[in-house]
Amino acid sequence: NNDADERFGWSVSIDNDTVAVGASREDSNQTTITNGTSASSDNSSSDSGAVYVYDQ
Repeated sequence: NNDADERFGWSVSIDNDTVAVGASREDSNQTTITNGTSASSDNSSSDSGAVYVYDQ
């Protein structure tokens, strides 16, 4: 649910095979961990932020 001005990539952390990417202005109301295309498209939580974790 990444849109313009969400600041995706503003912060990045790498540990072995895991990468965490911050989006400090993400607006999604998502409160759970999701995998795939089931993420919420509701942008009602203005600038709440998010972390995207990628693991190999």
